[in-house]
Amino acid sequence: MASVLNVDQINNAAGTSAVTIDANTGKASSPNGATLQAGSVLQVTPLSTSTTSTNYQSTSFVDIAGLSIAMTPFSASSDIYVTFSFMTYHLLGGGGGIQVMQDGSAVANQGSNPSYENYTGNSDIYSRLHKTVLVSAGNTNSRTYTLQIRTYSSVTVQSNPGASQSFMYAMEVAR
Repeated sequence: MASVLNVDQINNAAGTSAVTIDANTGKASSPNGATLQAGSVLQVTPLSTSTTSTNYQSTSFVDIAGLSIAMTPFSASSDIYVTFSFMTYHLLGGGGGIQVMQDGSAVANQGSNPSYENYTGNSDIYSRLHKTVLVSAGNTNSRTYTLQIRTYSSVTVQSNPGASQSFMYAMEVAR
């Protein structure tokens, strides 16, 4: 049998407030502006995975099927680390680019977009692209992160060849 404890505040031994629970979000907050130590992990989103093999032939960025995550930061001053691992097959010696989007806008990574420019060559190649992109939370609004792909010229780039798995997740870290 499971037990449930409903509280809106937890006090320390001195009787002063130690933790407050927001009634709307269920998120805990520290009193008197106390913050966690820099580098503390505040939350990690559930893993978004895809094993769907899809051919992409667009020279404009398009969403990759099945790779999207949502997060509401606890603190506006946090850093958000968006990590993806994407399996691809470049047909006919083509190549392409991958970028992380936040609510429909490309996320710059070290001053460049897309987040990852992929292999361009004259032979077919399988690649696993693995990257983490850093984003400042900036506010505590809910946001959605998606992964997008494009090809160079009219060649084909295939996601998840042979039912391989691609994934992405986000992690909020106190600054």
